[in-house]
Amino acid sequence: MSDEQGIGERVLQAALAQAKATFGDRLVAAYRLGSLAHGGFSPQVSDVDLGLILGTLEPGDAAASAAIGAHVAADIDAPSARRVSIFYSTWPDLRHGTGAGRFPLVDQLDLRRDGQLLCGVDGREGVPRPTPDDLVVEGARFIVDRLTDPARDALLTDPRALVAAGVREASKAVLFPVRFLVTVETGQVAANPQAAAHIAATRTGPVADVTQAALCWRERGLRDPDDAAALLAAGLPPLYAQLAAGYDARLTQLGHPHLAQAITAWVTRLWPASTDR
Repeated sequence: MSDEQGIGERVLQAALAQAKATFGDRLVAAYRLGSLAHGGFSPQVSDVDLGLILGTLEPGDAAASAAIGAHVAADIDAPSARRVSIFYSTWPDLRHGTGAGRFPLVDQLDLRRDGQLLCGVDGREGVPRPTPDDLVVEGARFIVDRLTDPARDALLTDPRALVAAGVREASKAVLFPVRFLVTVETGQVAANPQAAAHIAATRTGPVADVTQAALCWRERGLRDPDDAAALLAAGLPPLYAQLAAGYDARLTQLGHPHLAQAITAWVTRLWPASTDR
C-alpha cells in the first residue's frame, strides 16, 4: 500500500470504528467505496467513501452519519479526514429502489462493482444494477442540484481564481463534467482515469488538453499556475458546452426536457457564446 493510500485507509478505519460505535447492532455491513476501493486515491482531492448497510433506518441517521465525519475530522489532522463521505441504507431499500437513506445510484453501482467488504455479511448481489437511462437522469439532477452553485459558478468563469482555490477545486471543475459526459455518451460510470481516457480517445484540442492536465494535477499538484489557468480558460467553455449538448439530446429523448433546459441555461449563463449553435 502506498503512503498516499495509507493516509486514506487510516481515515477510513477511523470512520468505520466511529460507525460501529454510533450504530451498534444496527450496522449489518460496511464497505470500502470510491477511489480507495477501485484505485486513483489522492490525499489532496479524493473523498474517503464508506458505505454502511443498516438493519433499519431511523430519523436521526442523517445527522448521525454527518457526526461520524465530524468526529474523524476532529481526531485526525489530515485533509482527507475532512472529506469523509458516508453512504447508508438497508438491503431491502437498496433492492427495491426506495431511495431511503443516502445511497445514490452511482454509488450503488460502485458498491456492486468495486465495493470491498470491511465487516458484516455481504448481501450486495441482490442490489439491482441501475440502467444507463437511470444513471443519466440521476446525473442530470446532480448537476442541477449540486453543481449550479453561484459561488462555484464565479470560480468557473475566473480561471485564475479557480487555480488559487487549489488543486481540488481546479481538478473537480474539469473531471466532474468529464465523468458526467462519459456517462451520457456511454451509459457507464467511469473513474477519473477511465473517463479521461475516453476523452483522449474521442477528442482533441482544449477539452482533451485540460482533461489530461486535471488528471495530472490530482497526482502532482498545480505546479504552474499560469499554465493551469490558460488551460482552464481554453478548455472549460467547450467542455461544459459539450456536456450541455449531450444531456440536452439524451434527456429530451428520455422525456426530461426540464432538466435539459436547466443544464443548458446554466452553461449559457456561465459562457453565453459557448452554447451558440
